[in-house]
Amino acid sequence: MSLSDVKSCGGCRSLRGARKIAGVTIPAVLLLAVPKCPLCVAAYIAAATGLGISFSTAANIRIFLIVSCLVLIAFGIFRTFFSKPRFS
Repeated sequence: MSLSDVKSCGGCRSLRGARKIAGVTIPAVLLLAVPKCPLCVAAYIAAATGLGISFSTAANIRIFLIVSCLVLIAFGIFRTFFSKPRFS
């Protein structure tokens, strides 16, 4: 009996579907939560850690957060629509 002979149960399929949806939804929500101005990023970092950062560093962190969220969303969409299921 090989691994390809094993059928997945309905619960496993629904869990797999929920993980795929969460893989796209979580980065999308984070993208919506990213502050729109670098000064707000600096203020959030200062409030959370007590460290002050410069305007240019806050702008770079903001751009990094936006790009990383977009990459994760694109990866999740690609994985959802273009990957073959492991079990049928």
